[in-house]
Amino acid sequence: MRPLRRHWWTIPHLKFYLAYSGETPVAQAILDCRNDTAYLASASTLPEWRRRGFQSALIRRRLADARALGCRVVFGGADFESSSRTNQMACGLQVAYTAAWWCQPEARIG
Repeated sequence: MRPLRRHWWTIPHLKFYLAYSGETPVAQAILDCRNDTAYLASASTLPEWRRRGFQSALIRRRLADARALGCRVVFGGADFESSSRTNQMACGLQVAYTAAWWCQPEARIG
């Protein structure tokens, strides 16, 4: 994925964030801000550093930055009942809708 994402650094409406524990980078996130709309994108935390509030801190910071940039709409995405969804809701976002994943059942013989 690294070669596919390398050009992201050159896109002016993307803002990149790192959260540290001491001098160790442990979590990252992106804010995609265009006009008056912002998207909380591409967040992750190293597994051994999860459940310590790093993503909540990154969400709060991106929300504040989006507000300062004049964004009136902010949205994010997360799997249903995931920690990402829980973190976003704890920081003030609300569920707008849930999407279903549809698949065709396996063909049954017999």
